[in-house]
Amino acid sequence: MSADICPLCGAANACAMVAAAQPATGQSVSSPSSAQVALDCWCQRVAVSANALAQIPADKVGLACLCPRCAQRAAHTPCAETGQQA
Repeated sequence: MSADICPLCGAANACAMVAAAQPATGQSVSSPSSAQVALDCWCQRVAVSANALAQIPADKVGLACLCPRCAQRAAHTPCAETGQQA
């Protein structure tokens, strides 16, 4: 799984830390390191829904950030891209 893809809906997650870590070749990189946490990212300015975090498949936890839409969505709202509950 690419670190720049939301594990719930498959959309780009707009993670500033991943974008800053990507090489000029545009290749995918793994999850952001602790050294990259200091970068300003949208996720540092919003409350991430506990319901959305609970929906991340176990095999994808810690591999990529949620996208802004999935991070803030309530559990009863279906994802626009997949129709799945998040």
